[in-house]
Amino acid sequence: MSKIIYLMRHGKTVFNVLHIVQGYNSDSPLTLKARLKGRKIAHYFINNKISFDGVFASDTLRATKTAKLVTKHKYKVIKVRNLRELKFGDLEKKHQHLTFDRLFDAPNAFKDQHGESNEEAGKRLHDTLLELIKNKNQILCVSSCAIILSFLKVYIPNEFLKIKKMNNFPNYSTIVLEVNDNEFKFTKLISFKDIS
Repeated sequence: MSKIIYLMRHGKTVFNVLHIVQGYNSDSPLTLKARLKGRKIAHYFINNKISFDGVFASDTLRATKTAKLVTKHKYKVIKVRNLRELKFGDLEKKHQHLTFDRLFDAPNAFKDQHGESNEEAGKRLHDTLLELIKNKNQILCVSSCAIILSFLKVYIPNEFLKIKKMNNFPNYSTIVLEVNDNEFKFTKLISFKDIS
């Protein structure tokens, strides 16, 4: 029987608005608008009768708050350090807009800034997701943009290329994954773009 993971990017933060690099070692709170949107997104799961055997989030404020909002505080949110964003190294907390090209096309990604490569971040998320789903059937995991897309780039490249072509992976975007025998299958992308 297939297991299902809803893998969600956290809501928009103050750093997102200011184009401040927010990675593994940096954090900022959700904006008011993002908090309101999170409460509305909760109705998607309620209306579609989607429930979870576990709810997990990175141990950052932005991810744990997102998880609580989109589940209406119905579940205990388990904080998982390895769900944190890709390590941007020396670029963290710097005022700089990271384009899709910079995030995913540069050789070794952010290794030259004492951070991670896409391959390292993708494997970290891959291994963490397999561990979290092991004794569950359907879970929600809240993480961050670059690590989610790094995971796709390494393990489900065709779907990564579709998202890269759109040049957009908005906050709250959710990838639905089927897991069978430790293999991931991309089933759909929920953008929540109609919810404001």
